[in-house]
Amino acid sequence: MMDVPEEFGVHRLGWVSEDAKAALLGRADVFALPSKLDGFLIVFIEAMAYGCLCLGPRGYGCEDRIEKDGFGFVCDVDNDADVVATLMRLMEATESEDHAPSELVEKARKLYGFQRWRDDVRDLVARWTDK
Repeated sequence: MMDVPEEFGVHRLGWVSEDAKAALLGRADVFALPSKLDGFLIVFIEAMAYGCLCLGPRGYGCEDRIEKDGFGFVCDVDNDADVVATLMRLMEATESEDHAPSELVEKARKLYGFQRWRDDVRDLVARWTDK
């Protein structure tokens, strides 16, 4: 990945504590992780829960969770120009009148929150016990 000067507002933080992560995500507009090494969607779902728009790698299930659910965009992580163009698109989206972090938080809660998980488990158990 190319080096991006910090004056562009891009910070590579590496591992951070849970408290620091909550504070950082609470202040962030976007969460970008164009990586082939971290395919776990949980990091994106955490960012979504704070109202961040996300940039993730094409593949790894990110298209469904990020793009199709309206939480941001995916890019080809092997193509620096695509990463930059997609990040610029993401930044422009945060400046749109349609951008509403509180709506993203509510959507994330509905799609990925505990209530949804509990309802899905209840439905699954009901299907098993009905047979």
